[in-house]
Amino acid sequence: MSAEQILVDFVEGKMTIEEFKTIFINNPSIEEFLKDDPNLKKDTYIGDNTYDFILQEGQDRNGIKNGWQRIGGQLNIHGAICQHLTRKVITFTPSNIYSEKYNLILDTQPSWLDIDEDFFYEEILSKAPQLKKSELKKWLKNRIKEMFKYASTPPRWLQNPEWLIINKKPLTFLCQQNINNFFHDKATVYVFIDDENGELKTVLQVF
Repeated sequence: MSAEQILVDFVEGKMTIEEFKTIFINNPSIEEFLKDDPNLKKDTYIGDNTYDFILQEGQDRNGIKNGWQRIGGQLNIHGAICQHLTRKVITFTPSNIYSEKYNLILDTQPSWLDIDEDFFYEEILSKAPQLKKSELKKWLKNRIKEMFKYASTPPRWLQNPEWLIINKKPLTFLCQQNINNFFHDKATVYVFIDDENGELKTVLQVF
């Protein structure tokens, strides 16, 4: 099978990300095809060529799972190849499997949460019953609210959400306190409680 056909099959969802990873690593024709990218504009997030972008996306970073394992990384790899094929005017019908998985994370959590991918899939989605898409979203939203509890109101973060999770269990949010007087910038302390042992934990955000 030609490199072009392999890439088309992947973006159309005819092979899994694991199957494509094996081919990507072991088939030199894929490297040659993806490095041949004369129509790629300079200074884009892809970098010099699509092959090197995928190679970098697939590397582990500071203990974070690599792009082959993370849905966000899989979406980036899929998107980069789709763009590459488009630049070469190759006809294909892209699968939406990766965007649907990624959107499931975004669509089912409130704005005051930014749930880690691994936690979402391992501790929430993997335990969901078999449901239709609309019913699954509703179930996930309810399950997230059950797991990420707060005393009266959810946190109003100064920066990105940093909800504390210990031993795969989200702590309960109690309150937040403005402490601008102690800093040159805006600062807030967020107080959480571990329901299992009653210990208080805090998060400090400065903006």
